[in-house]
Formats: sequence, C-alpha cells, structure tokens
Amino acid sequence: MRIENLCLDPSAAKNHAGWRTQGVQDPTTGLWTYSIKEDADGETGTCLIFGSTVEYDVPYVAVVDFATPIVGNVAIGRFDTNLGTKITATDTKIVYRIVVPNANGNSPQVYLWLQSRDTVVTPKRVGLYTVDDWNALQSQNLTWFDKTNYPLFKQ
Repeated sequence: MRIENLCLDPSAAKNHAGWRTQGVQDPTTGLWTYSIKEDADGETGTCLIFGSTVEYDVPYVAVVDFATPIVGNVAIGRFDTNLGTKITATDTKIVYRIVVPNANGNSPQVYLWLQSRDTVVTPKRVGLYTVDDWNALQSQNLTWFDKTNYPLFKQ
C-alpha cells in the first residue's frame, strides 16, 4: 500500500504568505505565523498553498495541525474563495474535503484561508491526501503521514 502526502511542504517550514497575508518566522521554533496585512484592502487572505497542483474534479482531504490555538476564523478552499466541506475542526486542527472543478479558469490549488482581519495561525503540519489515502490512514487511527515514520507505508 502506498500512501502519499501530496503537500510539498508538510512541515510548513517555508513562508507561504499569500494574497493579503504576511508571515513572521519564530527564530526559536522555525514556525511561521500568518495574519492579514495591516494595509490589506479586504478582510480575507490566503496563505499556506498546499503544494502540488491537484487534479480537477477529484476529491481530496486537506489537514492542518497548528502549533497554537487558532485565533479568528480559518477555512480550506480554492483560490476563488469557494471553501471545502469541513470534516472536523478543533482549536488546533482543521480537516476539510475539497474538490476543484475544471471550470472558468479555476486555479488547481488548495489554500488555507484567513477569514477575518483578526485571524492569526501558526501551522506546524500540513497534509493533502486523496480520499482513499485519507480513509486508509483513518483505518489505522492515523492522521499524519510522512516519510520519517510509519514504515508500513512508503512515500
């Protein structure tokens, strides 16, 4: 069985500040904290592109584990602000199901959305899985997979 985390930066080690957001790195932990820029022209913004381009019309499961409790509102969705379906959420983890339809120039990317000006998040792990891979992980009572653990699976 091969389970693959499709996120290109599963440890969230790089700065992924995007549209209307800023990232600040903690020199002690190396983690990035994201918020909406003070001079942003709106109330929402994106950060943490989940990495590889996804296939159109295929369902995926996106997971973010945060180092500190979420302040404000976050969601996972496409660039056109259409959000995925929330599977579960706690103050330090969110799991969404997302499909990117092949229509009208949709970007085949998945983003973490900061949904209000007061939102502050510090991601520490990120996962993007096919639904089959997610179900296989869940059947083993696992949420995370990377190449350094779980020798049963190969990445």
